[in-house]
Amino acid sequence: MHAAALLLAGLLALALAVAVLMLFVFAQVTGWRALARRFPSLAPPISPSFSSGGVMLGSWGWNGPPLRIGVDDDGVVLHPMSPFGVAFADVRLPWTAIVSAGHREYLLFEVLEVRFGGGEGATIGFLPSAAARAIAERIAARDSA
Repeated sequence: MHAAALLLAGLLALALAVAVLMLFVFAQVTGWRALARRFPSLAPPISPSFSSGGVMLGSWGWNGPPLRIGVDDDGVVLHPMSPFGVAFADVRLPWTAIVSAGHREYLLFEVLEVRFGGGEGATIGFLPSAAARAIAERIAARDSA
């Protein structure tokens, strides 16, 4: 019985280690780690203005982790939910970095596509949510001013 319990504990530890490793691989492959280095967040991770949402990264449309998305005067904060925060750092995309935004159809829904400069991976598609609506409104108000 003791050996079986040790084996089970070892297998659970191995499964957890593989899951965490896969989160880091996913964060690298999707471009999230490069995005977080380019736009690090110094904001507090949770605020009453945050709402749930999701994003697609880059031209390949990689799905990001489940997020809490905040919108404030400085920009958009992307805060990965647990346990994804282990491998995915918070991102703050400042309004000044956003070059353009528009809606496009993606599968069965409309995505708010935000572009923030040239090069591969310079696009984030916000899936339909209260956060995406707030971001679209802020960008529209900025562009009309």
